[in-house]
Amino acid sequence: MVIRKTMKSTKVFAVCIGVIAGCATLKDPPNGVTDIRGNLIGDHTRTYMDIVQAAVRAEGTDFAFSVETVSRMPSPAEFAGGKRVDFIWFVDADRNTKTGQNETGNDYNIHLYMDAAGWNIMVIPVSELASAHGNLPRADSCRYTIDGTTLTVYVPQRTFPDAHFDWWAWSMTGNAPDWPPYTENPVTKRTSTR
Repeated sequence: MVIRKTMKSTKVFAVCIGVIAGCATLKDPPNGVTDIRGNLIGDHTRTYMDIVQAAVRAEGTDFAFSVETVSRMPSPAEFAGGKRVDFIWFVDADRNTKTGQNETGNDYNIHLYMDAAGWNIMVIPVSELASAHGNLPRADSCRYTIDGTTLTVYVPQRTFPDAHFDWWAWSMTGNAPDWPPYTENPVTKRTSTR
């Protein structure tokens, strides 16, 4: 079964926590990177957070940001009590680690997250470059699909200043501070759309 939804308007109260350096593991698949299976930090039973492949591809007028995980996500009902899992794709639009949110150089953070209310999408400009570009998508122009263990967010290409950018992915529970233990899949290898 494939689930398709569009972005809901959401206010952000949590700030993304720091990102640790990624690492390459296996041969890179087409349009993306593979990631170590079983490398979760924290609760190793949360295999639905364990990223095994991440990819970004152009699809029509959108970019499709996807991750494949070890197992399917639980239902929203299982996320009661403040639980939340974020899958985040970081975009370094100018491919310059000296600019951006921090030393990794990301200009945009694309969140697909699950909480008790279901799935939500946020596209967050986190640098001067992203804010100056000012072409953030309308709430109804982003969408997502969940197909088994593959989660994909579709963001209009016009969101970014250029079609060629660096990117990497991450999953974490940092926006659910009362759900111990903090769990994350370390960031994937940094790669490029070109």
